[in-house]
Amino acid sequence: MHNLIKHIKQIAQICEENKVAYLFAVGSVTTGNNTPNDYVDLMVEIDEKDPLLYVETYRHLKLGLETLLSRPVNLLEPTKIKNAYLKKRINSTKVKLYHK
Repeated sequence: MHNLIKHIKQIAQICEENKVAYLFAVGSVTTGNNTPNDYVDLMVEIDEKDPLLYVETYRHLKLGLETLLSRPVNLLEPTKIKNAYLKKRINSTKVKLYHK
C-alpha cells in the first residue's frame, strides 16, 4: 500500500488521462499480505461508453499503472464480478485511490 500512496499524484494523473471515474486498491495490497512480486489488484470504473475506445482506454490505463508501479496490475471491473463471496471480500478490503 505504501508504494501506491507514494505515487498517489501520478496515479491521479493517469486516471484523469484515462477517463477513470474511480479507482480502488483491493485485496492483498491493502492488507499487507502481498509480496513485491505480486500483482496489484485494483477495482476501476472507466467512464467511456464506446466499446472500442473503452478497450483502448483500459489497455492504456493498465500499461500506465504497471509502468508507474513497476509491477503487474489486475484491473477488476465491478460489473464483471458475479460471485457474491468474491464481491464481498473485495469490498471489505477496498481503499480509495482516486475519485473523479
